[in-house]
Amino acid sequence: MKNHGIPKNAKDMMKHFGKDAFKLNAHEKKFIREQGFDTECLFIETKEQRAAQRGWCSHCRKWLTLPLYDPARLAHNEKVRCPKCKTELTVKHAWRMGGRLFDESLCYLYRQSVQNPEVVTARAVSVVRCWGAFLPTPTKMEPEIRVDSFYVFEPGKGGKMLKPINNMRVYWAEETARRFSCAVYEMAHKPNKRDAVYVYKNGGPGYREWVTVAADTEGAFEAAKDSPLRYGMEEYEPYESDHFLRYWHWAARYSSVEKLVKIGLASMIGEKMNGSGNEYYRSSAGNVINWRGKDLSSILRGRLTKEDKAFLLTNGDEVDRDVLSMWQFFEQKQSIAEAVKIAHSGSDWICYRQSWRCIKRHTGDIEKAARYIGKKKGRSPDLYADYLDECVKLGYDLTDKTTRFPRDLQAAHAHTMEQIKYQESQALEAEYAKKRRPAMRRKYQWAAMGLAVVVPERVSDLIAEGEKQHNCVGGYMERVAKGQTDVVFIRREDEPETSYITMEIHKGQIVQARTKNNGPLDKLGEKFVEAFRAEKLEKKKKERIAV
Repeated sequence: MKNHGIPKNAKDMMKHFGKDAFKLNAHEKKFIREQGFDTECLFIETKEQRAAQRGWCSHCRKWLTLPLYDPARLAHNEKVRCPKCKTELTVKHAWRMGGRLFDESLCYLYRQSVQNPEVVTARAVSVVRCWGAFLPTPTKMEPEIRVDSFYVFEPGKGGKMLKPINNMRVYWAEETARRFSCAVYEMAHKPNKRDAVYVYKNGGPGYREWVTVAADTEGAFEAAKDSPLRYGMEEYEPYESDHFLRYWHWAARYSSVEKLVKIGLASMIGEKMNGSGNEYYRSSAGNVINWRGKDLSSILRGRLTKEDKAFLLTNGDEVDRDVLSMWQFFEQKQSIAEAVKIAHSGSDWICYRQSWRCIKRHTGDIEKAARYIGKKKGRSPDLYADYLDECVKLGYDLTDKTTRFPRDLQAAHAHTMEQIKYQESQALEAEYAKKRRPAMRRKYQWAAMGLAVVVPERVSDLIAEGEKQHNCVGGYMERVAKGQTDVVFIRREDEPETSYITMEIHKGQIVQARTKNNGPLDKLGEKFVEAFRAEKLEKKKKERIAV
């Protein structure tokens, strides 16, 4: 069949619908009659008819006599069931209506293109039943049917849409076209559903609250039976709300959809398109699938073996993005079947994905690293990744096999951790000794009342102080070394090595001064601290202000 190309204007669009573009066939009329409205009515014209249990069913369009009901059951707006078509009906008394009842439905109908059976077309059809205009004799009423929008989806190209001007409802667009001599339809940027234009609360007594939206799903599958767009339709779950419009537009642009379904990876279509809320507008398959790829190798970012293809054809549902991600990460050195076992057994890959990436970066041979981790208990990807990171920080030679794959990983990791801590503490000590300790001595060193302020000789003295005083001052090492806060000790002059009070000073203010176990100060301690504040902090502050 000749490829006519994706339509660029309304004239090209309409060629895909042919001469029956604005007409309904028997199947479509039947669908609208049976599925187009979620509320049907039993019209009773007179009180005599109500007494005779007689009314007109809007669904099967026949006069009928009901089984004997309690007269209250035939009250206005009560619910009854038609004995012929079994439809639930809402009782409507014609003498109570006042001509204010209408039903409206937006139905999506699907066909093959008359030009190319591989092209799928869709129409959004507005159906309005104005019951009030025909009461009390509704039997002559025929619904007003208008084609609201036209859609064309061509494989390899995408989808196009022809919609009413200014995004109006179609009957408003027709009225506007008559008044201003303009076109009824215009091309849309992309094929969107029309539900929101029609579905809202109309308000007013006797009106329906919502316009019914229905889609001929059976007709959609029939329309796509000769098209590549049929692949993945069964896996596309939100079709009831999207009417296949978004799916077909996406599948028509990417031939990878057909190839993935044929190889057994229809689950990836579900991961891409399905979800809750707005989640399915984002790719849950991440970068695992190259949707623009033209062959399986480029689509899956790796070459499948015959065994991989055979496994996918029979067990494709077991393969998700985590399995494919791991298979790609190990550069296809393991089969898809092996990737399934690893990803779904211990969940190591899912839990330690970042660790594996670190291991690959530092070792280069991910397969050998995986065998190393799996040989003995106590080895895990995160432990090994931490060890490798520490080796790099310490400048160790990872080309040395004994360094890259230590026999006792836990002991090697403990050693590198100690080395890192030692280097970090040495750097803090150097920074503290060069700048902080001399400055703190000039600012705080002072004695009175048999007590003295002692500036720590080493920043690590804070750890010993915390152990003796049972407080958390040991965690202040880095902040003190970098000048973010100051910590000094208060000792008795005759016992300079015995801990007494620990005091923190921040921006010229005493933040805290505590004895053992974060206890309060005794009278001597309080008196000394207040004297220290007045002499070394407030006096210095007043001197700076005076200058």
